[in-house]
Amino acid sequence: MDEKKVEGAAAAAPRQKEAGLWDRIEDKFVETFSSPKLAIFTFIILAILSIFGTVVEQNREPAMYIAQYGEKWYGIIRALGLTDIFHAWYFTLMIILLSVNLSVCFFRRLPPKWRLIKDKTVVMAEDAILRQKNSVRLNHNVSIQHMKDAISTLLKKKRYNVLIEEKGSGISIFARKGGIGRIGSDITHVGLLIIFLGAIIGSFFGFKGFATILEGETKHFQQGGFDLRVDKFWIEYYDDYKIKHFFSALTVLENGKEVMKKTIEVNDPLKYKGIWFYQSSYGQAWDRVEKARFFLTDKKTKGLVAEVIADFGVETPVPKTDIKIKVIGFAADFYYDTESKQIFSKSMEHNNPAIQIEIYEKGVLKSSPWLFAKYPEAFIDKSTKYFIEIGGYKAPQWTGLSIANDPGVNVVWVGSTLLTVGLFLSFFVIHKRIWIKIVDKKDKVDIYVGGNANKDKINFDKDFSNLIDELNRIGK
Repeated sequence: MDEKKVEGAAAAAPRQKEAGLWDRIEDKFVETFSSPKLAIFTFIILAILSIFGTVVEQNREPAMYIAQYGEKWYGIIRALGLTDIFHAWYFTLMIILLSVNLSVCFFRRLPPKWRLIKDKTVVMAEDAILRQKNSVRLNHNVSIQHMKDAISTLLKKKRYNVLIEEKGSGISIFARKGGIGRIGSDITHVGLLIIFLGAIIGSFFGFKGFATILEGETKHFQQGGFDLRVDKFWIEYYDDYKIKHFFSALTVLENGKEVMKKTIEVNDPLKYKGIWFYQSSYGQAWDRVEKARFFLTDKKTKGLVAEVIADFGVETPVPKTDIKIKVIGFAADFYYDTESKQIFSKSMEHNNPAIQIEIYEKGVLKSSPWLFAKYPEAFIDKSTKYFIEIGGYKAPQWTGLSIANDPGVNVVWVGSTLLTVGLFLSFFVIHKRIWIKIVDKKDKVDIYVGGNANKDKINFDKDFSNLIDELNRIGK
């Protein structure tokens, strides 16, 4: 028998050791992932990433980033995922980490709170009652039953849930209300978790983007399997020429057929197949012109020879000369990259507009110079006897549309509702508990009253004082 006991003890030892190790791992996990420091850390990281997401415009076309930052920095920004930061893996990871933190906090703190809410400890010893935050001892020359009925009626008028237990020569009363307020913070946590869930759903199954579409242009959206055409864009002004509103008349097409039309403005989007199109911005094209005016003067006499308006991409004869001009390029904010040997607009603003033309003389291409609107003498073409100067140009107008498809938006609304409810319960619903013991002393009764509240102690002190005043009046 002794040998069997030893063998059993030896076999049980590894299991106890294993169980102890698992408990330590579980405790460490709970301690780590319920830490307020972890929550603060993830909030700070999310805040920093959100700042980057605000500074760097999201989901824009590559040309815009190249124009604004240059090819080198665009490559870095794209590699870091800063052009779509709210769908980047590290942003999603931070949301998941914060969600785990909130979940562990929720499951760690809810059980003891729930036990307090469901507590029905009616009978409490006199000395325990007097140890409560608020307590008092009274005595009245009335019957114990009369006092019980009066106290019960009074507490019910104050909307307390009243429990009564009679035992021996004493009657115990327990009153409570506002217990749900204890879990307001937990409901807030659940609301945040649901909001994060909606954000993750939107991150994996939805998309956000931005599109610049020229007036009259049609763009295909593969996500919805339809085309969108901008029929017209226009701006309304106040009397002092400040912008009042701007609008885009849009048409949705499927298989070449018009299926929907709507004029959108700020805060009045178009929605089709779950995809929202918001009026976001507008501007003039930075990489093309519709037509341009040129002045030609004689290099020797300095006299004006001719004026001509040329459409983009069309060879246009210049009156009184034997040359033709063809507009082939445009940069709203001219920039020459010495490394890549490329020319592009470094911004979307028309800060340094330049137009590239081809000059034909008797059908032969003579040169293809860049002309600068603000600096006409920056480049003087030597292939002809004429000095060519830009007299103006018309760039097509584009409308900027923010595009969003978020299947998690309804989940976010549910979470936001719970978040609001949780905050309301946390700030405005107080868990109040009162214990009363009435002890029969033959010709009189002793009354022990004690209570506490989980928050707003100042107001509870007033409520408790009022309750005592009313109990004193019952005995008179």
